[in-house]
Amino acid sequence: MTKPDSEHGNVFPDKKISGLQLLDLFDLQELQQIQDAFATATGVSALITDPAGVPITRPSNFSDYCKLIRSVPAGLARCMNSDAALGLVNPAGPVLGRCLSGRIFDGGTAIMIGDRQIGNWLVGQVIDEPVDEKMVRMLADELGIDEEQLVQAARKVPRVSREQFQGICKALHVFGSQLSRQALQIFEQRRYIEALHQTQATLAENEERYRALVQRSSEAIVIIDPDTRQILETNRHFQELLGYTEPELQGMPVYNIVEDARHSVDRYYDEVLPVQHELPVELRLFRHKDGHGVEVERSGVIVHLQGKKVYMVTARDVTERRLIEEKMNFLSFHDVLTGLYNRTYFEEELNRLERRREGAVGLILFDLDGLKLVNDSFGHEQGDQLLVRTAELIQGCFREADVVARIGGDEFAVIIRDATEEIMEEAIARVGAAVNGLQAREQRIPLSLSAGYAFAGDKTVVMRDLFREADNNMYREKLHRSQSARSAIVQTVMSLLEARDFITEGHAERLQGMLTKLARAAGLPESRMIDLRLLAQFHDIGKVGIPDRILLKPGPLSPDEMTEMKRHSEIGHRIAQSSPDLLPVADWVLKHQEWWNGKGYPLGLAGERIPIECRILAIADAFDAMTSDRPYRKAMGQEAAIAELHRCAGTQFDPELVELFIQVCRESAEA
Repeated sequence: MTKPDSEHGNVFPDKKISGLQLLDLFDLQELQQIQDAFATATGVSALITDPAGVPITRPSNFSDYCKLIRSVPAGLARCMNSDAALGLVNPAGPVLGRCLSGRIFDGGTAIMIGDRQIGNWLVGQVIDEPVDEKMVRMLADELGIDEEQLVQAARKVPRVSREQFQGICKALHVFGSQLSRQALQIFEQRRYIEALHQTQATLAENEERYRALVQRSSEAIVIIDPDTRQILETNRHFQELLGYTEPELQGMPVYNIVEDARHSVDRYYDEVLPVQHELPVELRLFRHKDGHGVEVERSGVIVHLQGKKVYMVTARDVTERRLIEEKMNFLSFHDVLTGLYNRTYFEEELNRLERRREGAVGLILFDLDGLKLVNDSFGHEQGDQLLVRTAELIQGCFREADVVARIGGDEFAVIIRDATEEIMEEAIARVGAAVNGLQAREQRIPLSLSAGYAFAGDKTVVMRDLFREADNNMYREKLHRSQSARSAIVQTVMSLLEARDFITEGHAERLQGMLTKLARAAGLPESRMIDLRLLAQFHDIGKVGIPDRILLKPGPLSPDEMTEMKRHSEIGHRIAQSSPDLLPVADWVLKHQEWWNGKGYPLGLAGERIPIECRILAIADAFDAMTSDRPYRKAMGQEAAIAELHRCAGTQFDPELVELFIQVCRESAEA
């Protein structure tokens, strides 16, 4: 990645750190390759800019949404301000935030040399929740962009959980920090070589100063006699690099510390050095005292000591950089979350099989049923854990030679060579048995997989057609399984709420009875009663996403805790929308905390804009809560609860329905 020395004359002429730019230190093409690899591996966009936000590299994976915004001057100015803000120096980690123009998630880390910033590495252009189309239209109007075009582009912005994006940004910070360290090392190495050139002219009078310079250098340095090939002198960094003491290295043949063959070393000293006098930076493998190889960037120069020509070598350990490059290569073809092969590798494998196929091949597709509902109910962290468990389960059911990949958010694929129909069916049966075994052993979130396969014994079958056939077969099974899978997840949510002692015994049954009585008294048709019973049972389902410390707190909630608690109606709405069983009551679940005077949440609806079903539920739910024992208080009497309903009529509750409810209660008590 180091920029060739020839472009600098081995030094930075008249440049100090304050005058250096990113491209003085790094090769643009290699920066672009690393950026592209990071974007491909993580699925997010990436860009490297100068500290002011001006792009240095070409964008990787940029979304159409951001391209549209950047296509107008006002949008570009906002984006550059965001880029500069996200690249602010923060030693503790990456800077995360929402873009100033598009309101999507972005992250960034600074690239430094010493304490001076020379660039920003930015990633993002993702969202963690549905697009706010109203906001997008307002932005389009403000920037003068076609509304429909911007809305369509916004719908295609990748969805990534906040936790997963934070993990990507942490990895970005590690890579950015490594670039910063490397920038400083490159600068010091070249500054050191410059100092050597300046010093060599006066070495005869100032040899002690020269030796002090060698010992103080931050680079690993060894001085070698080119005639005997023996080590004359080393500094502390070189000794630490190879694990030797200075006396151990003194007089040691150079052959003992390099992995090159002896004849290659001799050729280097006999033929190359006499002609070139100095050598450019290149990668070489040195040998550590314990025997393992140490990869270094090595450069060399002929100098004069005590009237004799000697060869001075500087070496910089690039093991850490190599590990990062290997990790980047791994991430280019592997899924970050599960460690399986990713879509890129899977597509390349299909192309390889298309070009050169020997024998029959089978393709199995799996889809994790109900993942969106799990994310909405339990959070993306639990959804990610479910994906990891699923990946481990599927991989454990196949041979090492089979290609197992995660090809989408909830989709997995397996390529089986030398397949038969029997092998394919047995493989799917193994996965099914593993799922059942896991469910029997662990009482966690239900795991359900839909599967479909296709088999090609004939080489003329196109791999894309085979994939399409497997996908169609999988989709047909998903139609049969998805509703039961969602129902199982919803029941798990309710069981968890009951296990947390939030839903008190008999609450749903009492509430169903009160709701139906009040609804009939209010003149609602009988056809509405089934949905009202559902509402009574599931209106608080969103509280599964609220932490226990808030949900079960015996005393009053703080303002921040109350804000968190108020999210439960929106969480419940998303859960209900994801479940066909609860879809009829999804709108009521969203609005059941609205107040008659408009001071409820989340929409601030007032009066008859609140569905009557929600107004009925609010009264009945409050009455049951007041007349039931709670861990932190005893139940009220019926008359005290009625008095409280009277007090809140016209503010929290519909006053006419309050009077009707009280009438129904007293009639029931007399009956």
